Amino acid sequence: MPIFNGTCTHSLLSTTHRWSLTTLTTPPPDTITSFQSHTRLDLAGGNSADETKVVAWEPHPSSNPDYLNQVWTIQPIPERQGFDAYTIVNKRSGTYLELVGGNGTDGFGVTCSKKASGDDQVGATYQEWEFVKIKEGYYKVRNVASQNYLDIDSGSSDNGTKIQGWWGQLDGNENQLWAFEKAGDNA
Repeated sequence: MPIFNGTCTHSLLSTTHRWSLTTLTTPPPDTITSFQSHTRLDLAGGNSADETKVVAWEPHPSSNPDYLNQVWTIQPIPERQGFDAYTIVNKRSGTYLELVGGNGTDGFGVTCSKKASGDDQVGATYQEWEFVKIKEGYYKVRNVASQNYLDIDSGSSDNGTKIQGWWGQLDGNENQLWAFEKAGDNA
């Protein structure tokens, strides 16, 4: 899922090839939609307070004032070695999707908070996520700290359904499959 911009320079007079691969600084925003319920990740009330709940909600049209509650920017973390990790940032609040403290308890709620910093939160891996493609257009989203997956409680399509961390495998568990779709023009 990282977005890269590559360039190549070749001289006819030499055999020198130069490649540079740089990460774009501003990836396009996305909506994140559940395969099971067809609802989107939604920052409850668009609140910017730490540990604001993330819930499932029916898709808002881009003309709706609450649309930005459902728009997220996926940002690569270049410092990670050995695997690709990302932060998921809400467009309205600028807060980061997290599994607080990397809690590995099944059913522990997913929230958003300001970016973690300081010696007591080294790495803040509970705000970092990995993406694993399961089938065309759908991914599992795994928290780096807990290794639990982003999961919609019981696969419910009810507005306000809890988004939680839940143990899983690299399988087709439909409560844990998510599509990333380019956000509308108002994002």
